[in-house]
Amino acid sequence: MWWIREYLGRNPSGRPKLLTVSKGTNLEFTGVRWTNSPYFHMEIKDIDGAYLHDFEIYVDAYGQLELDKLLLGGDRNGISGRTLPTYALNTDGIDPHGKNILIERINITNYDDAVAIKYMDRSGKYA
Repeated sequence: MWWIREYLGRNPSGRPKLLTVSKGTNLEFTGVRWTNSPYFHMEIKDIDGAYLHDFEIYVDAYGQLELDKLLLGGDRNGISGRTLPTYALNTDGIDPHGKNILIERINITNYDDAVAIKYMDRSGKYA
C-alpha cells in the first residue's frame, strides 16, 4: 500500500529510508537481506570505520512496473514505454558518508544507484 500512496502522491510523512545510521564508529553489517525500501536502503552518515559485506539488497522493480500499469494506465512496458522503472523508485542500495568504509561482496538489484558515495562539501553539507 505504501507504493500505491506514493504513486498517488498521498504519503503524508514522505519517503522513509530503510536504515539510517548517523555518527557511528566501527560498524559491521553482514548476512542481511534488505528488500523494497521506499527510498535509500542504507544511509550511513558520519561514520569512521564500517565493514559492509556478504548481504543482499533487492527491489522488486517488476512489481513497481505492475503498479505503474495498474494506477497510471501504462502500456505493457509501463508509462512512456519503459521496461524497467527508475522513477519513482529512487531506491539506492548504500549511501555511505564517512571514512574508512569497506564494502564488498554485496548483491544489489535495484535499478538505481548501487553504491552512491557522498562527501561533505566546504559548508558542511553532504553532496
